[in-house]
Amino acid sequence: MSPAGLLRLDGRGTSLVADARGAGVPRCVHWGTRLANGADLSGLARRDAAGTERPAVIETPLDLLPTADFGFFGEPALAGWSGGGDGGGGWAAALRLASARQEAERLEIVCRDRVAEIVIVLDLHLDPDSDVLVCRTSLTNEGDAPFHVQWLAALTLPLPAGAAEALAFHGGWGEEFRTARITLPPGVWQRTSRRGRPGHDGFPALIAGEAGFDDHRGAVFGVHLGWSGNHRMLVENLPGGGRQIQIGELLSPGEVVLPPGGSYRSPPAFAARASAGLNALSGAFHEHLRRRVLPRRVTGRPRPVVFNTWQALYFDQTHDALVELAEQAAGVGAERFVVDDGWFAGRRDDRAALGDWKVDRAKLPGGLRAVAERVNALGMEFGLWVEPEMVSPASGLYRAHPDWALSLPGRPTVPGRNQLVLDLTRAEVRDYTFAWLDGYLRELPIASLKWDHNRDLTHAGDAEGRPAARAQTLALYELLDALRERHPEVEIESCASGGARIDYGILARTHRFWTSDDTDAVARAAIQNGCSLFFPPEVMGAHVGPAPDPTTRRSVSMNFRGRMATFGHFGLELDLRAASAADLAELKRHVAAYKRHRALIHGGRWHRLAGAEGGAIGWCAVAPDRTRAVALAVQAADTALAEAATMRLAGLDRARVYRVRIEEPAPEHVRASMPDPEAWIGGGVDVGGDALCDAGLRLPLRWPETALLLTFEAVET
Repeated sequence: MSPAGLLRLDGRGTSLVADARGAGVPRCVHWGTRLANGADLSGLARRDAAGTERPAVIETPLDLLPTADFGFFGEPALAGWSGGGDGGGGWAAALRLASARQEAERLEIVCRDRVAEIVIVLDLHLDPDSDVLVCRTSLTNEGDAPFHVQWLAALTLPLPAGAAEALAFHGGWGEEFRTARITLPPGVWQRTSRRGRPGHDGFPALIAGEAGFDDHRGAVFGVHLGWSGNHRMLVENLPGGGRQIQIGELLSPGEVVLPPGGSYRSPPAFAARASAGLNALSGAFHEHLRRRVLPRRVTGRPRPVVFNTWQALYFDQTHDALVELAEQAAGVGAERFVVDDGWFAGRRDDRAALGDWKVDRAKLPGGLRAVAERVNALGMEFGLWVEPEMVSPASGLYRAHPDWALSLPGRPTVPGRNQLVLDLTRAEVRDYTFAWLDGYLRELPIASLKWDHNRDLTHAGDAEGRPAARAQTLALYELLDALRERHPEVEIESCASGGARIDYGILARTHRFWTSDDTDAVARAAIQNGCSLFFPPEVMGAHVGPAPDPTTRRSVSMNFRGRMATFGHFGLELDLRAASAADLAELKRHVAAYKRHRALIHGGRWHRLAGAEGGAIGWCAVAPDRTRAVALAVQAADTALAEAATMRLAGLDRARVYRVRIEEPAPEHVRASMPDPEAWIGGGVDVGGDALCDAGLRLPLRWPETALLLTFEAVET
């Protein structure tokens, strides 16, 4: 602790200062632009000493962990009680600072309530490279009676008075990462998920900012919970002035009861702020993931072109069909071939066989090995779909072990998608699941697993009937960690009916996620745009699907489908056997374009383009040295534009000149509308970086389902 009682963490462009001059929990007095080295911080804030007489209307300042202390009337960050009664006031915790220790970019604050007999530890780490703040909170019971934890926020931070708007996430199956801009109301705004996973409608994140913030301007503040289970987040306008934001794990009654000496530790929360809009905020989160969460697992090799068999074959995964598809996939440039649901015995539809996991020899006479060896011979990696957390009531496993499914005694089981959830909190269930997965990974040349999770958790009770959503999530993490330790070379894709389980917690154990079951390229424009706020493109599964799309029944051109998949982790999910020669040729060109640009798309600084009219959107990846960039400009839906859309670039070197090209294949209607198509599509046009960022490009985007891939190369002058 500094002599003045002020604690300071510094990142590259951010500082956090906590005031520990009072007797209680330190208060965050600055979370914003980095302060100058040696700056005098003594005037930032002062705390009232404990016991100071207050006015008749009592209001206390916001702490880093506000509690139901005497005088705080906002939402507490801690709720719980000790014993079977009032615990001697344990329900109204009054924490006092015990110690504060700072090491480089990490701050550990220890607080104690001697009446409730609990110890709270706040662990704050400000990443010096990305400026992302990672926070966790833990509670230890030092009393003789059990302590019931009802709520413990992983993170509590103040928001400035000007942060009056927010970007919240919502959606549904096939509609993940939809965003809504809201004006933060008086009192409390709150979102929760009780699905046992984040859910299609409940991505655990929020962005707040000053009125009118956008991709390029405005102060913004983003938070995300790295947790694959239930969660809660809130923003509150405090009655005494100011505003707080909290995020943490949502606990069911009785889910966390700490025995004497027991501890609970929250999942990690991630927070970042930026002064120049959403692009800068996304840049911080992307950099943190690349440096701290994904190193070498994802960033150490090019993201391979994936062919997934689901929308080509559904449950008809037979040897001959798979081999024929594999040959076609290799022919267009695929690098990984994933056999999806339907490869195991009894799996003719989604009503049976989950949990048994025996190869269907009627469909696959040579087993999976014969398919895998043919796939490898074609120069592709072999991948396999699994759903290890689930069991079908119509399965040998469930008939032998009905008690292995999550349930509540005396309550009816509630199947979802004709399946139940295995109770991974039981050691014997984890052992069984690990054994069959490990067996396949040992026996076969499996390079990747598509790990699915096709239902929410309902009546998620363990063998004793206690709520088990938290324990189930921790058991899943344990299982994934064990598999990764045994098979570190195997990549894992997180899928949950598409995007129902996407968060930093699952991503720390996997290599990418399936962003949505909806492969309609028009729908994907909004889904991938929202997803990019917190996730870089290399972990975002984006596939060229069939036409018409099985979800929306919309038919979209191969050009538009291929372009939309390029700005993610590119894949194919259509029946190539039925594709025309023209579509196959064009698809091959899109695959080649992805391979040509993937290093830049997956390693460059990500920006959303600005200034688009008529609903056009766009993304740009800029090389670290700003000598190259690649951008995708998209008009997904109908537009009222009569001519062209202006889109301003971001992140380029304003002092350089860039040669701008529209890459082939360019749609014919685009080519026909341009006054000099050969210049733009052929040799390229030289434009100054300042003009690209300030005036922008006039692009022919007045037709729906139009996408243009543009490259920018610095010209030596």
